[in-house]
Amino acid sequence: MNNFIVKYANRKNALVLFGLVIVINVLLALSMGGNPDLKPLDMQLTYDAEKAYELIGAYNESERKTYILVELTLDVIYPIIYALLFSFLLFMLHKDVQIAKFPFVITILDFIENGGIVTMLVNYPNELHGVTRFTSVFTTLKWLTLGLTLILILWGLFKKFKK
Repeated sequence: MNNFIVKYANRKNALVLFGLVIVINVLLALSMGGNPDLKPLDMQLTYDAEKAYELIGAYNESERKTYILVELTLDVIYPIIYALLFSFLLFMLHKDVQIAKFPFVITILDFIENGGIVTMLVNYPNELHGVTRFTSVFTTLKWLTLGLTLILILWGLFKKFKK
């Protein structure tokens, strides 16, 4: 992993990854069918079982199937792409491979979250409150870790432009 980051962390690759992040975000938005009432659990900071199943209940059967498909395809690729982007940015800013590996924690948290969401969607209308609590913890940890990653990027930019 260290050699990979050192070898490929450059502006060109970061720009390619940034472009992929934009494309995937557009595809994720399109997968919701333009329905503003559909709020993915992935995009919540936290939720309890009542809120989770209220959100899931807003989806019809076809939309739930699409959500499952997206979780098992696009949302498997997406965490890898954004982790690589953040990793490359952190390495370019801090020149520290250990700091640059931090965004992959988000990927692991995102994968666990996705597994929980798929479990809830597949089992709907049965409400799995234990799975919901477990999944919500990983959703919140994902967002907190992402926030910390963005702080590290901003800190690196501050240091770079302070010189």
